[in-house]
Amino acid sequence: MFHLNDAQNEHTLTPYPRTQEFLSVDRKTIMHEYTSVDAETLEQAGFQSTLRLFHEAAERIPAYRDFLKKHNIRAKTINTYQDFQRVPVTNKKNYLRAYSLKELCWDGNLKGLSLLSSSSGSTGEPFVWPWGEAQKAEGALELESVFPAVFEMERYSTLYIDCFAMGTWIGGMFTCASMEYLSLKGYPLLTITPGLDKNSTFELFQKIAPEFDQIIFGGYPPFIKGLLEEGQGVGIDWKQHRIKFFFAAEGFSERWRDRVHQLIGATDPLTTSISIYGSADAAIMAYETPLTTAIRRAVCDEPQHMQYLFSKSHLPTLAQYDPRFKFFEALNQSFVFTTRSGIPLIRYDIGDTGSVYAFHDLERRLAELNIDMQHLLPQDAQAKYYWKLPFVYLFGRTDLTISLYGLLIYPEHVKFGLERQAFQEAITGKFVMAVDFDDDQNPYLHLAVELAPGIQPDARLRDEVQRAVVEGLREINREYHDMESVVRERVWPHVEMVEYNSSAYFRIGTKQKWVKQ
Repeated sequence: MFHLNDAQNEHTLTPYPRTQEFLSVDRKTIMHEYTSVDAETLEQAGFQSTLRLFHEAAERIPAYRDFLKKHNIRAKTINTYQDFQRVPVTNKKNYLRAYSLKELCWDGNLKGLSLLSSSSGSTGEPFVWPWGEAQKAEGALELESVFPAVFEMERYSTLYIDCFAMGTWIGGMFTCASMEYLSLKGYPLLTITPGLDKNSTFELFQKIAPEFDQIIFGGYPPFIKGLLEEGQGVGIDWKQHRIKFFFAAEGFSERWRDRVHQLIGATDPLTTSISIYGSADAAIMAYETPLTTAIRRAVCDEPQHMQYLFSKSHLPTLAQYDPRFKFFEALNQSFVFTTRSGIPLIRYDIGDTGSVYAFHDLERRLAELNIDMQHLLPQDAQAKYYWKLPFVYLFGRTDLTISLYGLLIYPEHVKFGLERQAFQEAITGKFVMAVDFDDDQNPYLHLAVELAPGIQPDARLRDEVQRAVVEGLREINREYHDMESVVRERVWPHVEMVEYNSSAYFRIGTKQKWVKQ
């Protein structure tokens, strides 16, 4: 059995492994580990790697050495999981912005790093993140842990169309590099990078897609959905191709997944699309699997089940992860993680809400709802996809909500109402929400909803959208339901129907912002 820990041991001398280490890893061995090795064994291996990283960082990273000293932590006293929980949490404010870039890296220099990416700045000033060959190799190994098995990349020649934003954002650059590593390893895979240029994507697709057995589109969920719908308008018949999706950057509902799959004529919801939980901070952190999608689909129409499992009555992103790459810990309805990354991060709080489940813990919780987790997968898929990896679930950033009359309204709450089948041809699914004030300074929810290409603003459609959003909020947000019964229309959204690609709300070339900052 291949032990990733063995590769980690080499980091005591060389913190950035070479390409050859990735090329030597046998994917079938990893798949065997995921399906055959006990879940607790995998998690313990992850913690041992994490503990080694902690001790090494305490010695060799100037910023972290100083951080521990300021918090009166002696690294030599941290030897067990209980000890490790005494280590203070790091975040952008108390750690990353408190030191220089060099101080945050191994031995106080940027040796071994080759590229810089920028975070999107959705919660403040953008932060610059370094990365290099080690991160690309690790990202490729994480993708190899899921993509070939789910998309059958050894069987089908594959064109990966990278529709993530290029430039300084990590999504486009990093996934392109990781895919290139998979090609070097021998998979029949080629990559092309049109980024957010839809017209270029259409031209390239029509010219070269017939040369491949399958196409993987990588991109932000709203962008890909819009791309497919516009493509139909220029005469592309997506259903003539075997198409798969690689999403990242934000969550979506199972209703939304069904709609996107419908556009390409896909019939298997478990193996057509995979969403990655990633960030500029740590690249790929976790990923959807057929099992996580099956779990979501089993509970997505049951608010009480979602409340029981996730402490909220709406559906989170649910992903699995290899704890030997990213080690997550639950922490008061949120979580922290530890990883080497370009800047090693120890017990790092990224600011997302959610939590963590050990594999058998979620298995048991589902059983308490009379749901057999293994049998959520088709019988012929159980041996292949019942991976004994831990789970992380997330609802997004804590500050990407709005507060109205004391209610917290998440973008997911609004999406729930907008994703009705009746609206699919009329709106794109994009919106921007904000709290505004009327002439008497009473607050109200302003909701700008983007119309589909060629659709003009219409009072009837606006009223139908308003009703759908209100009904969705009543169903999925218990606090809204109770408040609306008291104040009625004061918490109804003021809907503005906005023409397609309006620069006033929907910026072209960047990720969609659901909340007006």
